[in-house]
Amino acid sequence: MIDSVAHFESDFDGQTRGPAGEAEIQEWLISQVADVSGADPSDVDINQPFTYYGLSSAEAVMIAGDLEHWLNRSLPATLLWDCPTISLLAGSLVQGAGSSSFDSSSSDLQFANNALERLLREIECPASAEAALNGPSGEGRN
Repeated sequence: MIDSVAHFESDFDGQTRGPAGEAEIQEWLISQVADVSGADPSDVDINQPFTYYGLSSAEAVMIAGDLEHWLNRSLPATLLWDCPTISLLAGSLVQGAGSSSFDSSSSDLQFANNALERLLREIECPASAEAALNGPSGEGRN
């Protein structure tokens, strides 16, 4: 569950710091999106959807996990789909307005875990994932 104010551990000094404000979370997310997408941080628009920057599902899950660690809060793997822009995500984390939307039922959590496992298998073994999509005849789905 996300508290009404997000707290985090500093990546720089290892010290627990006070509440992370919306602007600070936005800056962190801008940096992550820029790193993953190759965009210049000054070109990252907080009102554009994460998909605008070409993030893959695996990259979105990775950013959600890194954000969970940075904020020292439990967050769902689907976080970047639940709040699809930097502005919405940072606002929800700080204001707690969307905290109930971050509650995961066990079936939702299981679904997300299964999806993550499939993505990781696909990354590790792309040839077998392609074969599964193409089927036994190798003709693919049309």
